[in-house]
Amino acid sequence: MIVSNTLGLGGEQMRLAAQSWWILDEGGSKTEMGLAAGLRFIPIVIITLYAGVMIDRIGGKRVLILERSFLVILSLVTAFVLFSDQVQIWHIVVLTAIAGTTIAMGYPSTQSLVPQVAPKELFQSANSMNQLGNALGRTLGPLLAGILIAIKDAAVAFIGLAVVYAVSALATFGIGTKTPLCSESGSAIGQIADGLRYIRRNPILMWVILMAYSVVFLSFFFSDHPGLRSRCTQHQ
Repeated sequence: MIVSNTLGLGGEQMRLAAQSWWILDEGGSKTEMGLAAGLRFIPIVIITLYAGVMIDRIGGKRVLILERSFLVILSLVTAFVLFSDQVQIWHIVVLTAIAGTTIAMGYPSTQSLVPQVAPKELFQSANSMNQLGNALGRTLGPLLAGILIAIKDAAVAFIGLAVVYAVSALATFGIGTKTPLCSESGSAIGQIADGLRYIRRNPILMWVILMAYSVVFLSFFFSDHPGLRSRCTQHQ
């Protein structure tokens, strides 16, 4: 589980670093770079609601395997597009939006795996290890992207990203879960509405969720990537 989540989050940071470098290196503006980075957050509000229903019905492990498998394909498509002489910035922006939608579907699964894998008495330790893996992913993802870009270019970084997601998918296959799936057969919209009503009746839970979303969106508005910008300025 730790390997799967670490590589998954690291892959997300690799994509962000590689695409930001490429956009600036191609002469794109900060607005275009911010748009490409920010579009991955837009699906979170809506898609994650449906993702919770999918986790209940088919299990977080299966959702993650599907997510990582599709991200492998998407990374290879992005690399192919970057190798093309006709690539434009809007192509990368569209691919980023698709990647953001896919990640939004799988992200809740990374959080739901702890109670499905660890015994109850080890929840706190398992959650701490999961958070450590997230921190490692945030650190090592951009580092690996930078190394691959320095070796060749951003296209090679996306090929490396495909390898990272493939290893993450294989690691997810090895996760053994112990929590039975929900057998409820009601509509997805009905289950989402039930979940929203439950959140509304629990102020503490509602405020925790609001703070979590605030961190996500503030990280978009205040992310500026000065190192990437200065490097591309010198390159030009």
